[in-house]
Amino acid sequence: MKNTVKSLSLLSLALVLGACGNSSTVSTPATSGVKAPQFTAMPGKWFVELEGDPTALSVQSVGAQQAVFRAQAAASGIRYQEVMSFDTLFNGFSVQADEAEVNRLSLLPGVRAVYPVEQVERPVVQRDLLSSLNPDMMTAISMTGADIAQNELGLTGKGVKVAVMDTGIDLEHPAFKNRVVAGYDFVGDEFGTGGNFTPKPDPIADDCGGHGTHVAGIVGGADAAAKFKGVAPDVTFGAYKVFGCDGSTSSDIMIAAMERAYKDGMHILNMSIGASYQWPEYPSAKVASRLVKQGMVVTVSAGNSGTNGQWATGAPSLGENVIATASVDNTRIDLSSFTLSDGSKVGFYAATGSPAPTKGTTFQVAKKPGSTTTTTNDGCTASGGFAAGSLTGKAALIRRGSCTFYEKAKNAQDAGATAVILYNNAAGYISPTVAGSPAITIPVVSISAADGAKIDGLIATGASFTFDGGTLSIENPTSSTLSSFTSYGMSPDLELKPDLAAPGGAI
Repeated sequence: MKNTVKSLSLLSLALVLGACGNSSTVSTPATSGVKAPQFTAMPGKWFVELEGDPTALSVQSVGAQQAVFRAQAAASGIRYQEVMSFDTLFNGFSVQADEAEVNRLSLLPGVRAVYPVEQVERPVVQRDLLSSLNPDMMTAISMTGADIAQNELGLTGKGVKVAVMDTGIDLEHPAFKNRVVAGYDFVGDEFGTGGNFTPKPDPIADDCGGHGTHVAGIVGGADAAAKFKGVAPDVTFGAYKVFGCDGSTSSDIMIAAMERAYKDGMHILNMSIGASYQWPEYPSAKVASRLVKQGMVVTVSAGNSGTNGQWATGAPSLGENVIATASVDNTRIDLSSFTLSDGSKVGFYAATGSPAPTKGTTFQVAKKPGSTTTTTNDGCTASGGFAAGSLTGKAALIRRGSCTFYEKAKNAQDAGATAVILYNNAAGYISPTVAGSPAITIPVVSISAADGAKIDGLIATGASFTFDGGTLSIENPTSSTLSSFTSYGMSPDLELKPDLAAPGGAI
């Protein structure tokens, strides 16, 4: 592979890894300090690792080791069910067994270690957010210098095969026509939802979740009719579907997909997923390290658990020479807008879990008596809530902080509000969710701290606003700074992670 092409490939994947970040929705107030580790083991499911690096052994040697293990387990009367076996990048199995039986397995000769198989949450494209935005790829491309690589150096990624391990790729989308040259569905559409973790793979790795297509578009989508071009528009793709339409996957399925991408001859593997609070020795990180040693470029999101504090960087990004990528915010953002009664326009994000605003509707703005732009518990149940009927027929202006966005919106709705404007308590914008039960039935939008303060100052003179159906392009106040959600180092073994940062907020 030519060095120039490889450089462009690294650049394109660096951009993509940040892109996964926008899937993380801020739903709780900003906090400080380190929270407890956030990971979930698959009940009764374990990795059993045997001695020996399979990349340094012959297939016959690995097969012989695994046959001996099975024979010893059977002779010892150990009760377990083998789920998957691995022989290319990981020497071992995933098994179903209770804790007592897996402890017996760990004591067999030739067993190096056992690890829990983790449940890994899928990255989510927030459709409500995307419907209120017109993301500008060109500003993100210019942040990384990919525009120079394309326009001045003539680099397009031609000849590079990129594996996207995610929700699949929309194979009928014109941006990928005739360019998905390999792929495999490991799970099927229903996997991971409602407690269903029985894989039923489809014949093709078509995307029903959206995120894999989102990622692939940034890597190298090319749609002349839509005037859209990704970072490396001439790459070809491998689509490795490890998520269904909703829900999560498991780390053994991730390893199966990593082995498949290697066997298919992919040059680069992108994973916008991972398990937080892990070590470089965890199987998915170890497999990623071995992929790099075999010549593949592996780029992985550092994770979206930054609000939990340090040490949250996830596997497989912790692997040796794996490129772990944090997210920085885009330079510009295109927002939906409403018009204030003074004639000025305000940009907003529509909250997930609430009805979309209706164009042409006008609302009088009110707030809780006594609340200010420094109130920390505005709209919260404990002392910061609203009196019954105090917001009837009006839009409630509420400052972020102390309780969830759902709680704030629900309290306003119960007090008679017909809409809610949430404003930030820090620089930048938030893309909140107010999903909950019972559901929020009124429009909820979020705006910046500066715009919130402006509206707060207008309330005394009878402020109102109208959803005008327009858009507003603005300089992002948090441009090129780390996104609030992004995970950051160090790793548990004190290595510096992430390795680099790339555009990922508002992509």
